[in-house]
Amino acid sequence: MPGLLAQGVRGGVRYWDGQFDDARLAIALMRTASELGATCLNYLPVNGLLKAGDQVCGVVATDAESGETFELQAKVVINATGVYADAVRRFETPDAGPVLTPSQGIHLVLDADFLPGGTALLIPETEDGRVMFAIPWQGKVLLGTTDTPRRDLPDTPQPFAEEVDFLLRTAAGVLARAPQRADIRSAFAGLRPLLHPAHDGGGNTAALSREHAVLVSTGGLVTVAGGKWTTYRLMAEQVVDRAARVGGLPAVPCTTAALKLHGWNGQATGPYGSDTPRLAELPGHDRLLHPDLELSEAMVRFALRHEAARTIDDILARRSRALFLDAWAAEACIGRVGEIVGEELAVPAERLSAMVALARQSARRFQLA
Repeated sequence: MPGLLAQGVRGGVRYWDGQFDDARLAIALMRTASELGATCLNYLPVNGLLKAGDQVCGVVATDAESGETFELQAKVVINATGVYADAVRRFETPDAGPVLTPSQGIHLVLDADFLPGGTALLIPETEDGRVMFAIPWQGKVLLGTTDTPRRDLPDTPQPFAEEVDFLLRTAAGVLARAPQRADIRSAFAGLRPLLHPAHDGGGNTAALSREHAVLVSTGGLVTVAGGKWTTYRLMAEQVVDRAARVGGLPAVPCTTAALKLHGWNGQATGPYGSDTPRLAELPGHDRLLHPDLELSEAMVRFALRHEAARTIDDILARRSRALFLDAWAAEACIGRVGEIVGEELAVPAERLSAMVALARQSARRFQLA
């Protein structure tokens, strides 16, 4: 393991694991659902539930772009909103107790030469009893993570200074080259929807379960709480089976265990799978937006035409991982990405200017001074 600090090393355990691109998998799931008959709506946040007597019978949602409000009727409503699950439950029952105990985890991204090769590093116990890992990831090294309880639920959580210091300090004790703040290409935080101790039997957030629970309210709202990507198909099967019973829907065999996602073609062909030839046909397929990013002009157009992207942030953070890999390189792309968004979506100049300003503000959240 090149890059490991040799001094003090006595031994280790080697094991095998997997990794994936969560942004690309989320989009593949959305496109698969659409092909199977689902109507997938973007930028349509739910801000209330419809009720017939005591029973939940739909949602109230607002188009974030136009401001238009819709009442959407349904035989059954599934609340699968991650860390916001309790907020949605309280649309029905304002005094509902918490199902979740949200926890913040942060990651720091370094250049690959801090841990050359394809082998990841896991430190099983740090100074505060957590774990730390350094993982080769998309040409960089991903350093993580932390477990910080959060009662607030910001849309854009930020790493706390003490979390950054903890990871840098721990990494300095195991890597031959100690990373400094100036070496961080991107820093970001996420919120985990951990089950509340009342539902899990755990203690602090570092010990809480990453497993899930499916709950049904007296009004028929189906909530899935907790969980993680690793078990998303099992969660989906359990939730939909429960929802079908609640809504009185016909019983049909579940197909999720063997379902092939959009883009599958039976071989490893990169993040676009069977869409790769379509990508190659678009203008700019051979023009990268930045030499330090695997993001082409064609990928931007593809996201806008086929993947429901609506903003510059959608492109740089939620259809690619540019902002997560190198926030400064991603910021340098904002102008050109904005031009392509304007071309593809016919965005008025004033709105496009505001979008560019928001994207620059977003990029700065990933940058540590």
